[in-house]
Amino acid sequence: MAHPNETQPDAAARPEDQPLPKTSRKGIGLCLSGGGFRASLFHMGALRRLNELGILNRRDFRTITSVSGGSITAAVLATALAKQEKHRQGPLSTEDWDREGFTPEGPGPYRQFMEIRVFDCWYHDQDIREAIDHPGYLEGPVADLSIGRIPPKGLPYVVGKKAGAPPGSTVQFVITGTPEIVAAVEVPPEGRAVLLAEPPASPTTTLTLDRRTFARLAGGRWSGEKARTIGEHRVEGDLELGNRVLDNMAFTI
Repeated sequence: MAHPNETQPDAAARPEDQPLPKTSRKGIGLCLSGGGFRASLFHMGALRRLNELGILNRRDFRTITSVSGGSITAAVLATALAKQEKHRQGPLSTEDWDREGFTPEGPGPYRQFMEIRVFDCWYHDQDIREAIDHPGYLEGPVADLSIGRIPPKGLPYVVGKKAGAPPGSTVQFVITGTPEIVAAVEVPPEGRAVLLAEPPASPTTTLTLDRRTFARLAGGRWSGEKARTIGEHRVEGDLELGNRVLDNMAFTI
């Protein structure tokens, strides 16, 4: 007969999910009490601090027990830890990265989903930096990926629809930095504006912007007027069209 304090196996659970015998339990355990959503919110603050201390990433953190409201937080934590453990087992395969699923932009591979998450995080980081007057992190792989998503996702719409560039015109964007990014949009005689594979020899207008100004405008954080006041920009060629584009660069990403 089992000891009354011994956790009993669950016949419906998978073997790997069965509780360890009491004599085999080692390491750190986390107990989350009940109390409805107030308990859940309290536990979120506790988990944040435990994570800052590195407790949640320790190999000997192995057991979570909870009741009532604490179970809400425990379920979220257990799901996150299970995903983390899967990633610890090794990098994702090409098949995993290419597996079709859902993204905020609609159906797409998992790599697209993660690119969008990186993009979102980078933009929020930029927002925080602007709020505390500490701009930066505008170059490097994460910034390159994030800024590089903007031309194909939004510039044809900006030029052809919002700015109303006339048929036959081309608008070139030069985003300074390392590396420099050049993107050009053409408005054909008929149909929608398109992103060109190569920049034109003689664009109708060229907008040269630094990375900060380009991202602030494209994300709707700055107006064209603000960019002219504190941003770095230069308009060449058709000045009226170029400034119209500058005033209409905000779009939903």
